[in-house]
Amino acid sequence: MSFETKYLIRWGIPGWMFLFWIVLNLFIQDHNLVINKINFDQLSKIIGILISFGVVGVVIGYVFHQFYFLLLWILNKDIDKTVNMVRNYPKPRNWGKNQTNDYFHLEYTWHKQLLKVNDEARVYITDRYRYLLSTVHGHGTMLISQFISSAVTMLPGYIKYGFRVWLHFEALLYVVQILIAVVFIFSFKYHTKNIRSFQGFVLNDLINNNLPEIKK
Repeated sequence: MSFETKYLIRWGIPGWMFLFWIVLNLFIQDHNLVINKINFDQLSKIIGILISFGVVGVVIGYVFHQFYFLLLWILNKDIDKTVNMVRNYPKPRNWGKNQTNDYFHLEYTWHKQLLKVNDEARVYITDRYRYLLSTVHGHGTMLISQFISSAVTMLPGYIKYGFRVWLHFEALLYVVQILIAVVFIFSFKYHTKNIRSFQGFVLNDLINNNLPEIKK
């Protein structure tokens, strides 16, 4: 898969999901937007709009990715679980004073230790780590997209109906969105734990020379 296609999908899906919920909410709230009332000219305009949404969705998804990266990765780096799994981890003197510096040191140690194994083992480990990292980032971005789209679609309902919004048909849409957001929460937490555990187990074996693939 080329660079462009890979990132088009990674950023596009969260943005398209956001637009899907917005458009669906508009159709539900505005009863004049009925499919059987749309003529050919309107249909061609809608198709043009959908194509534009395809491009806009990628931009929105990229913005969501930056929000995720800031909120759930940069400001919420949970590296202690990884480091605590590693016996004899070489902590520098300033360890614990700055979380960002600790993370950079962990990444440096991780890449340094990977040089100890043969090429075949290193390719497998790096590919597995890259896959897990991509999965974490993908689910994290979808989580941000789902929460923002839920808030944006629920706000007009509350403005229109107040707390009585749960007595209307729109409430079903909100419930579905909330359930999907909960699924992404558990999925994101699971994959984050998975990558931290994988990195911790491998790093422990590398530092303590417990891998048979280590170069002699």
